[in-house]
Amino acid sequence: MNEYILLINSIESFWLWVAVAALLLLVLIMIIVLAFTGRRLKTVEKKLKSFTSGGDGTSLEKEIRQVVSDNKNFREELGNHDRRLNELHDGLEGAVQKVSLVKYDAFKEMGGRLSSAVALLDGKNNGLLIDVVHSTSGSYTYTKKIKDGLCDIDLGKEEQEALTKAMEKTIERSGEASGEKSAEKTGEKSEQ
Repeated sequence: MNEYILLINSIESFWLWVAVAALLLLVLIMIIVLAFTGRRLKTVEKKLKSFTSGGDGTSLEKEIRQVVSDNKNFREELGNHDRRLNELHDGLEGAVQKVSLVKYDAFKEMGGRLSSAVALLDGKNNGLLIDVVHSTSGSYTYTKKIKDGLCDIDLGKEEQEALTKAMEKTIERSGEASGEKSAEKTGEKSEQ
């Protein structure tokens, strides 16, 4: 019986030593992992410190807040400018916005295309057409009223060409405050 007790004690002390060794090995592994983690944490802290404190003592957070605030102010100003530009555009509806010039020879004996037809229209295609006819005996100027792109008096070929070219032109308009741009296109340049 004593032999069994000794055997049990020796088995128990063997497993006790194995358990202690295993615990020591786990503690050693945890110390190594903790050392690597601490080193990595210090590296991250250094990087964070370099980002959050500038040379003049300002932090990155303050800089970001200032940039966001400035961006908001710029967007508000841009919206105000767009609204103001649209107001100005609306105010210019009655001003001359579309111009076209067509030069031509009124008479076969005259060269150099000295005669011309000029169309001057507002944004709603209202305005006037000026026709200057140059001949050997003098120059004659004729004006015709244009309403909604039409004239009450018959137009000559060159006058109609000048009117058509002027009406084809559109004025670009700035977008609304949301930043949307209108899809109006610019007309071609007139002949000279």
